[in-house]
Amino acid sequence: MSEVLARIRVQEMHGIRRFLYPLRATLLLPDDTFDSDFGMVDEEGQAVPFQISPIYLGDDQWSQDYTCDFAVSLKPFADQEYVLAAGKEKAQIGDPLQVTSSAADAINSTQQKFSIALDWDGAISAVTYDGLSHLRQPSAISRNGVVVKTEGSSTGDTEEQLAQSVLSAGIYPADKCGCRSQVDITACKSWATITHTLEQPKPGDEIVFTLPLAVTSPTLTCDFGVGGYVFGKLDANAPEIVWRTEFGHAPYAHWSVATAGRVDYLGSADTAEVFLPQRWFHLIDSDKALAVAITKLPDDCREMTVRLTNAGNVTVTFRLGTTVTGPAEFGVCYHFLNNVPAIAAATNPQSILLPPVVEVLTP
Repeated sequence: MSEVLARIRVQEMHGIRRFLYPLRATLLLPDDTFDSDFGMVDEEGQAVPFQISPIYLGDDQWSQDYTCDFAVSLKPFADQEYVLAAGKEKAQIGDPLQVTSSAADAINSTQQKFSIALDWDGAISAVTYDGLSHLRQPSAISRNGVVVKTEGSSTGDTEEQLAQSVLSAGIYPADKCGCRSQVDITACKSWATITHTLEQPKPGDEIVFTLPLAVTSPTLTCDFGVGGYVFGKLDANAPEIVWRTEFGHAPYAHWSVATAGRVDYLGSADTAEVFLPQRWFHLIDSDKALAVAITKLPDDCREMTVRLTNAGNVTVTFRLGTTVTGPAEFGVCYHFLNNVPAIAAATNPQSILLPPVVEVLTP
């Protein structure tokens, strides 16, 4: 009989079909786990791709826990249990991350269709999907107008991987308050999730995520998840669209969408739960698509602003209030694809914002 190392229950709670959806569980494993072969299987005994990685705590310290990244396919509202056990077949990753790293370039991850280069600063320096370059210059993260500069490391040291994290820590120039960034990528989806943390935030701090897309169309289309769907068009006559959301007043979130300085839409969300699946937008040109999900909002966030231009500039700005206490986390997930019809929500990031529930059970 196989020795069971862990049992993991996954519940799809939101009525969304998941195909090779990346999930993560934190496991406490025996010290001799890696002395034997082990694999992960579902309830039908089918092998599931997974990856075990140590958790780095900083200052050359490692946790006794491990992260287990795995990919599942689930029907809407499905409930499935997975077993990690010795003697089980280990599934091969169909299109693994081919990962290389260097002190200068940080992490380069290449797959058959999707490749991404990440800087130690927690920024994306290059993206290619199916031969098309998506960025015209590197992305950036700034605080009050000053770009972060950090040093970092990567988790995992294998060449072929299911998931990869880039961790960085440092300070902003002329500011003694530390910051941390973590960029997560997965072999299963063409997305990069960036979580930026201010160790000692200050009232009124502004954190800005900037992504300069390499667009080719004279006219771009966009849509926002607020209140359902709000569609827009960017061209020479309407070079900018701004989605602004204010927090801290009744109702919970009051938002507006303005085109070329003219407010076209107004709305609100009564609770944080209602607003959660609305925190996304698309920017689409004739051959490329970017979907963005706002994955982390600090507790004292007073305003979030998304600014899109017909030149392909994408900025997400978070402004803190006056009662902030640290640390404060800010997060975005960028999803890159090609040839997506403007009317279709094929890259709808509600799936990112509403993941299945993962529960680690007693073995």
